[in-house]
Amino acid sequence: MVRKNPIPKSHSDCEALCVPNPKQRAYGLGYCGLRLVVSKGGTGSWIQRNWIPGGRSVDHTLGSVKEVPLERAREAAREIRVRMRVERAVSRERAILARATAQAQVAEVEPVTFEELAREVVAERKACWRSPKTERAWSRRMEQRAFPILGPMQVQSITRADVLSIFEKRCSCGVGRCDGSSFWTAHTKVARDVLAQVRIVFDKAVARGLREANPCDAALKAGLPRRNAKAKPVHFAAISYSELPAAVRKLEGRDSSGARCLRFLALTVVRESEAAGACWSELDLESATWTVPASRMKEGVEHTVPLSRAALDVLEECRSRSEDTQYIFRGLRDNPIGRRAVWQLWRRAGNSGTVHGLRSTFRDWCRDTGRSREVAEAALAHAFGSSVERAYARSTMLERRRELMAIWAEHLCGSSHEGAER
Repeated sequence: MVRKNPIPKSHSDCEALCVPNPKQRAYGLGYCGLRLVVSKGGTGSWIQRNWIPGGRSVDHTLGSVKEVPLERAREAAREIRVRMRVERAVSRERAILARATAQAQVAEVEPVTFEELAREVVAERKACWRSPKTERAWSRRMEQRAFPILGPMQVQSITRADVLSIFEKRCSCGVGRCDGSSFWTAHTKVARDVLAQVRIVFDKAVARGLREANPCDAALKAGLPRRNAKAKPVHFAAISYSELPAAVRKLEGRDSSGARCLRFLALTVVRESEAAGACWSELDLESATWTVPASRMKEGVEHTVPLSRAALDVLEECRSRSEDTQYIFRGLRDNPIGRRAVWQLWRRAGNSGTVHGLRSTFRDWCRDTGRSREVAEAALAHAFGSSVERAYARSTMLERRRELMAIWAEHLCGSSHEGAER
């Protein structure tokens, strides 16, 4: 087989190849990556190709064929190759020394357990959390899932396999959709929250010099089962708007804070936490409005709720029974009523769906009866439209929402109200 581009043996052979040609040509010289590159005009140059860490190549120009003899080009190529090898060796030695120094510094640090560091992170972060519920959720997830395995271990000695064992452990709690499989599979959403919290704790450890790297990296994620990306999300079950009036009438015969809270929820379509924590100071009965502060709203934005006549009647019932308390719907020991008590009462009343599903019921009613989409979304305190649209549309549409909630109250309670929001 005849080689297309033969290797030049001498400088005269290289000069003979430097002739004009429509295509640029390159001839390998078989020595330290040295090549003869001939341009279309017939000019020849010595080019050396070297490879650097990361799999990338870099070309060094060593001069033209007319000015630099072949032997001098070979010597220059050899010197560059030797210099690069020395630089790589020095770089490796420096990296090894840096790792050894970092490990020595970590070894000198006073041992800290994972539980101690996690509680420090909670203490630092709780000042920026909007609700004490977030702190309780953090602590509960850590105590139930992370602390039994990682809690007594020193942060310096925890490996990726130790963290992985949290999510590979079989779960038999029987709560929710638990099917007895691994924690990661049985409770994926909670498991992701736990993983995020563990990652934050190890970030703190790295920042304080307790560790060299965070074990919650891409390799750990690759070791966990992947979720089905096409799986449909499971939404809160909701009672149909045709059945809701009967459910509200059943609650009218119950003299309890939970029943009144459920009726108020159905009439105002707010979230459970917003209604359960409602205070008398947030009401303006003259204008028939209830202003929920930003600290108790999901999106962190203050929300004004127009109160229908039926909602005001519920508040009058609460006033006669909780006049001396701060909270409208009083629970035990003058505390606000708990969300769990509201959920349990809804189930004991024999109603279908969930309490949060009442918001979906209201939205379905708005859609099927042709109500304005933007007014319905505003009544649910949802962000509507793009960020630019929201920046320009600053009206809260309070009066239009007042008309809509009056018609909704008429649907639930059968009372007569005027006005229609289409």
